[in-house]
Amino acid sequence: MWFMRPFRNDDRVLVDPAFIIDSLGDFANAPDPKLIYCPGRYGARISQAFTSTDSGVSIQPEEIREMDDIEVFKTPGDPSSGKWNFTDGVGKISPELAKLIWDTMRERRRNARRVRIPPTCFQIRFQGCKVGMLLCYFSSKSILT
Repeated sequence: MWFMRPFRNDDRVLVDPAFIIDSLGDFANAPDPKLIYCPGRYGARISQAFTSTDSGVSIQPEEIREMDDIEVFKTPGDPSSGKWNFTDGVGKISPELAKLIWDTMRERRRNARRVRIPPTCFQIRFQGCKVGMLLCYFSSKSILT
């Protein structure tokens, strides 16, 4: 359930929950066509449209590296059983970039300045769209340096 006060955007179009959900498009052609039948995953996609995003840092296209999703056979050793996707939109971020984002956010947000340990997860926008999460694994030495 989402609570929001409807408003009119710069083009005078009424923006309400139904408008936002409709603007997400048709999930029938999504990489996972059964997404709409899994309430938790479908709800997670919709909920991203109702969250705010603090800007972190901008990165250049050449700084982005695509990685394959982690997939395993549903039945170990049996390719005919199909595969499970374990990453589902979750990627990795380098400790250096995570620290740069955290330092930038700490400069802008007073309440974040007291927190010494940086977050290990970041919800990201890519080319203007909320696309998922990035995880960072810090070593004990890299956290505070």
